Amino acid sequence: MSSEKPASYGTNHFDPPVLSIASSPLGILFEWVALIPLTIYLAQAGISHRLVGRMALVGRMALAGTIPASLFPRLGVLGGIASLLRKGATDYLDRASSVSELHRTVWDAGWGSVFPCANGAASDILTQHAVRTAVDIPIPTDLGELVPEYIDQEIQAAEQYKKRGAAVVASEVKSAVRDGARGPGMRRPQTLYIIDCSIDEKRRQAHGFRASPQVAMWENVVKAAVLLALIGTTAAVILLGLYGTAAALLISTIFRVSRLLIQVERPQGYLASNEPDQNDACMLVAIHENANTWYLYTGSRGVVDWLLNKSMISKVTSRGGGDNDDTNAATAETTALLLYALAVLQLGTMTYVAAQKGWDAFGLLAIVLCASLLDHALYSDGRLA
Repeated sequence: MSSEKPASYGTNHFDPPVLSIASSPLGILFEWVALIPLTIYLAQAGISHRLVGRMALVGRMALAGTIPASLFPRLGVLGGIASLLRKGATDYLDRASSVSELHRTVWDAGWGSVFPCANGAASDILTQHAVRTAVDIPIPTDLGELVPEYIDQEIQAAEQYKKRGAAVVASEVKSAVRDGARGPGMRRPQTLYIIDCSIDEKRRQAHGFRASPQVAMWENVVKAAVLLALIGTTAAVILLGLYGTAAALLISTIFRVSRLLIQVERPQGYLASNEPDQNDACMLVAIHENANTWYLYTGSRGVVDWLLNKSMISKVTSRGGGDNDDTNAATAETTALLLYALAVLQLGTMTYVAAQKGWDAFGLLAIVLCASLLDHALYSDGRLA
């Protein structure tokens, strides 16, 4: 008789230490499922840029809040947070906002200055949310029909005020424009989105209510309940022999605790205008000077200026040190080293499960799906915008 273990027991064929688990001979199914979590987490590029953008938008008050990742972060996020703590927010934010596909150039119509967008990912999240509800306004492209209408008005005005010379000149211009429009010409259609960045006082009051002490208390209760649930689930899957799944849950537990130690702060004067004589702003944004798509940001000077010209995050530090800078720096260094270790453990866990297969693959896939659903519910681009 053959003593070969079923495929559901995985590559190492370990028996569950305490609790029994169902067996299945469908080896191809377990091998296929084992590759899905690793494929999902390797499929998305630009993690650091999205992380910075969501971090800038996750808080509405002076204190931006914590890291926008709920349960089991994607590969690269843990290392990015650790780099953010060790290298400081300014250097990391500059690199994340400029060296990416989200790098854009800003033209300030009020001051005539040109500069790179300071919050590429954050502005992209808000912009993509706004253009979903954009109203299409067609603009006539036939100059032979469009321009002469305005010239006719000039002719009538000139004749009304007995300016014969002006009327003759306008008529000649009209004929030249009509003849030129009929001939062959090259046109390059471009799209302009006008984005109103005025402050909505009703939404601001709603966000203020959301930050009340009662809401904060319930948030702490939910955080504690999630930690207890993770610890209990980790113990259960260990008894089932799903060691890769247990390692993933342990990473999630430690990550959620470390999130509580990280503090993301807003700059002083956040969303306030430093130009008392200018209440409104008008800034044009595009990838480059010859872009086909342009974005015109108008509205509150403070909102537009902070979104495009000033960093929305001042620093990322560690809690618990009070006003002692040395203690805060030491705590931040310790937290960063812990996150680096978690990043290595996460990569090892996911590759181990890909090699082990078995029910561990289904367990890790369940964690990945739950984490993705939570991130979408709490930190999706639409919700942050």
